[in-house]
Amino acid sequence: MEPHPHPELAPSLPRLLPADRAVAMVARRVHEDFQVEERPLEAPSGSGDFLWVRVEKRGLTTTQAVADLARRCGVPPRQVRHAGLKDARAVTRQWLSVEGVRREPSEGALSDRARILEVTRHRRPLDRGDLAGNAFRLKLREVPAGGAARLREGLEELARRGLPAAFGLQRFGARGDTGAIGLAVLREDWARAAALIAGTPGEHDSGPVREARELFEARSFAAAQEAFPRGYETSAQLARAMATNRGRPKNALRSLGAEALSFYVAAAQSLVFNRVLAARLPELEQLLPGDELEPIDGGRRFAIDDPTQHQAASDAAELTATGPLPGPRGKLAQGQAGELERAALAELGTTPELFDAAGRFRQRGARRPLRMRLREPEVNEGDDESGAFAELCFVLPAGGYATGVLDELGQDQLQLVERD
Repeated sequence: MEPHPHPELAPSLPRLLPADRAVAMVARRVHEDFQVEERPLEAPSGSGDFLWVRVEKRGLTTTQAVADLARRCGVPPRQVRHAGLKDARAVTRQWLSVEGVRREPSEGALSDRARILEVTRHRRPLDRGDLAGNAFRLKLREVPAGGAARLREGLEELARRGLPAAFGLQRFGARGDTGAIGLAVLREDWARAAALIAGTPGEHDSGPVREARELFEARSFAAAQEAFPRGYETSAQLARAMATNRGRPKNALRSLGAEALSFYVAAAQSLVFNRVLAARLPELEQLLPGDELEPIDGGRRFAIDDPTQHQAASDAAELTATGPLPGPRGKLAQGQAGELERAALAELGTTPELFDAAGRFRQRGARRPLRMRLREPEVNEGDDESGAFAELCFVLPAGGYATGVLDELGQDQLQLVERD
């Protein structure tokens, strides 16, 4: 197969399990098929200045749930905080903290798609990352005979060896191009970044979205803004900015705000990490001279010269190598491990030096473990009103993607039904 001419536009998930062990499956047929239970880093004490509210939402973003709770409590949304965003195409349960409550809510319905499960207090608010992990319960449909046993074998192998800590494809957007946008921002190639956000119609675009992108390409920016449908607010905002500043992409992109540009730069860092991870598979346990290691359950990172001294601990999934989210604090490894990381950057047409600018976009970089612990694996079978299913249960630490587990088990035979 010929390499993709623009590899930054063709992100894929690195996989540990071989393709011949994939199981056909349909996931997310209904919201109830994908359930997530947040496990907080610290349980609320029951007393303190901050209200903590446990919310269950269905088909709703965390941002929308925050807005609903803010209205109920009589405060602006900025006074409602969470530990992390939860998937909208699911049934999820998570804690939200509220500062300066005017009206204390009670248990029960919060909106037509959310309800309050518990109300308590704590001495401090939630912060991003205050998360021990997430427990997942996923019902898979149209699994063939004998498939549940194979799913169990695969899930147990991931629990034994560790799940590759890849960033899920959702990180790169529906068109798979947010990493490419981030690279363009870092290169200050403002025209390319703007074209990818709101122009450059491609095979994934159809209907009003394709029409809007074609209008943007034709420099009919005001018409493009009007044509973008709901859900494409960033693209519409960029088109509006291009219309008002006579098509100057640098100024238009800056009008999106620091948070949007930071998101794209983070996606570029994730793209590099996934490329490094792919280069280490399938022998993810194999250590290299120059590797920077961490205990897989968290702890101090350290560099090694001689892999043989730590290979047994890596084979036992006690230690894991790390990969770069490149930036001022995400330096590349030394030795053979560093050579592999530089090669991954070169495949994307970039260098570590380009990411020195990432700090300007509030993405200073880091080293991220190449694999993470998958706990409490369980596979059950049953029937409900939607038909027969195989149910996967497991727990991932913060930063773990359930879709990564599904991709390992189903690979090209996985069908995700993205129904709102």
